[in-house]
Amino acid sequence: MRNKYLIAWGAAALALGIWLADAAAVPLPAAGGACVLFLLLGGAAVLTGRRGAAWGLCLLFLCAAGAARMGLDQLAWEGMSQRLVGASGTFSAVIASEGETRPGPEGYVRYAAEASSLRYDDGSVHSVRGTVYLYAPWKEGDAVLPPDTAVTVTGKLSPFRFYQNPGKMDLEHRYRSRRLIGRMYTKEPGAICAEGKAGAYPLEAAALRVRETVRQSFAPYMDPARLTVLMTLLFGGHYEALPEGVLEGFTATGIVHILSVSGSHVALLFGFLCLLGRWLRLSEKVTLPLAALAILAYAALAGFVPPVVRASIMGVLSVAALFFSREREAVLALAAAVFVMLLWDPLYLFDVSFQLSVGASAGIVLFYRPLFALLGRVRLFRWVREGTALALSAQLLTVPVVLYDFHRLPLYFALSNLFVTPLLEWAIIAGLLAALFSFLFLPLAGGLLQGTDYLLWAVLRGNALLASLPHASVSVGAMAPAESALYYGAVFLARTVSWWRANRRRAAGAAALLGGLLLACGVSYARRPLMEFFMPDLGPARAAVLTDGSRTVVWYRDSGLPYDIGERELRSVLEYKGLFHVDLFLGDFRKSRGASPFTLSLPIGEIWLAEGTADEAAAFTAGHPESRVRFFRRARLTLTGGMTAASDGAGWCLVNGDHAWLLDGGGGPMEDVALPTHRLWAGGAESFRQAVNRDTMKWFRPEAALYGGNATEAAGEDRDYFLLSGIPVGDPSLDGMVTLAWDGEVWTMEKYSPSGLTDDFFSIP
Repeated sequence: MRNKYLIAWGAAALALGIWLADAAAVPLPAAGGACVLFLLLGGAAVLTGRRGAAWGLCLLFLCAAGAARMGLDQLAWEGMSQRLVGASGTFSAVIASEGETRPGPEGYVRYAAEASSLRYDDGSVHSVRGTVYLYAPWKEGDAVLPPDTAVTVTGKLSPFRFYQNPGKMDLEHRYRSRRLIGRMYTKEPGAICAEGKAGAYPLEAAALRVRETVRQSFAPYMDPARLTVLMTLLFGGHYEALPEGVLEGFTATGIVHILSVSGSHVALLFGFLCLLGRWLRLSEKVTLPLAALAILAYAALAGFVPPVVRASIMGVLSVAALFFSREREAVLALAAAVFVMLLWDPLYLFDVSFQLSVGASAGIVLFYRPLFALLGRVRLFRWVREGTALALSAQLLTVPVVLYDFHRLPLYFALSNLFVTPLLEWAIIAGLLAALFSFLFLPLAGGLLQGTDYLLWAVLRGNALLASLPHASVSVGAMAPAESALYYGAVFLARTVSWWRANRRRAAGAAALLGGLLLACGVSYARRPLMEFFMPDLGPARAAVLTDGSRTVVWYRDSGLPYDIGERELRSVLEYKGLFHVDLFLGDFRKSRGASPFTLSLPIGEIWLAEGTADEAAAFTAGHPESRVRFFRRARLTLTGGMTAASDGAGWCLVNGDHAWLLDGGGGPMEDVALPTHRLWAGGAESFRQAVNRDTMKWFRPEAALYGGNATEAAGEDRDYFLLSGIPVGDPSLDGMVTLAWDGEVWTMEKYSPSGLTDDFFSIP
């Protein structure tokens, strides 16, 4: 191991320790003891001259230090006032950041407020530690309270509901990082009472005032829609305020990162300031420290979110590297930034923005030059080679993360980075200059803004054209762990080709590593289940999915709520599984009061709905004009491939060969259906009414059950029935998404846990 890369290895060891402590719940005393042990052993190795052992023990010490840092964070989290969840009274708090608004008929504003005390109805007052989300109705034109405002609000502190499904961003760790303990909803716009300035967040308040001043000075010179885009480009911000289609277009072309202040913004600002310093003939000893101060000031204006913090730290370290003539040590600057951030807050490791930011930065540092040299064999303009190499290197290390969290890959990201991103960067430079001149010489700022307005019009039109091309964004399921390992192994072996080709032993080791990864992928593919039957965690809504490789059947029961979170979770799970087409959709919208908001924007072959629910399902059927829609009360049909489906008007019984699946809608036994050997049940409680019908269970006699219940007493009695009857049961509200996989001989039940590890795993003969 080369000593100059010790900080990079140390950052990796620290991250590994944090992940292990979270996955295995390592207690703080054990982690602290391991730190002391490895430190003593490392000191002994140094004294005895065993340098290699000393480096290895140093990395083990940092790994244990990561676990200890995670333990300290756990202690701090346990010290928050989580016991107050469910309590009612009057809370005193201070707004900690800019309010986030959501326009529309049911618009609202959300504040992150640091709570200080709670006064109960009996007059007693208790101190509070933690941050709460405050929600209030909001419509365009209403005032939004600024940061550093002391407020009081009366209501009930509700818990957060984290839907435990794989293949999405980890909100639980993100909220814990922000010390969020709960949320409060108010029904009146004035329910959150302002009490004046608190003096706790003066920096955030000043940053917001500067941004609002800049926005107001820009407004006379730009189209309002494009002004919103420019403000988001300059300072990051609220995606919901962007014009319709802009966010989707940037996502489809793979340049959505430019809407958040990140490393590209810091690099752009730093490069511009260096050029400005040369033009003014300033020495580097003057230019570089001023550039570092400007980077920190810009980060403060944008808000210290993880990408901004990482980019700012790396920017300052890069400036220091240039100051001391060490400009080639970009790897160490990135590693130092990661190391410092994880020491400051170990939960950054689980934040997808941090993962993508570090992955893109590491990709550019490690692969830009080799890719640029490789493209040199093709006759292209230098700027084309530079842009293509930059786009490819930034995407290279983030592919598994993108597929896990978003399930889509943009195909035209190279074109957008060649033709759209440079123009957007010019818009950012012009916007920053206009912001500066708005305080010095407003007419010059106005001229810059008018030119920027035309530039943004052309850029947005061009990006929309790229996004509208066929297959601009390809839907791809998440990679299996073995596939991710093979991908990263192949990428890094390709990067170190000169290292392992120079020595036969290294080449043999590289071949063995690649062969082992290929073998692991082959075993993983061979062991894939022949059929899967799973129920995701959808809250009040309910769904079960059956897939056998040739057909996908989705059963969905609407929650009856005006805003259905179940649709978002269901689509995410389907895309995570690589299911981008539904052959048969069995819908139940009987609980809907009026038209259901459910749409599920995936291609669907046939839609079967309960008779009399045409009005409730109108929005759903209108969104699928290509689908064949049928309404049934009682039915018996045979599908292509031999599967039969029978309905009693409430639920469905699917039979295929030796397997049957009862999607229980609350009806009675379908005794005219001939049942095969293997039988699985799916259903759940309805309000305070039990879902488990004893007559149905005596007739169906399931081998296993997927129970989408709730927290009521009826749900507990239902689960007790399965347990007392010896029927394995999985409940998504308790266990996360539950999957039953058929390998040709037995059904295997897997219960998802938020850490990504299997919470329960057993076979059903």
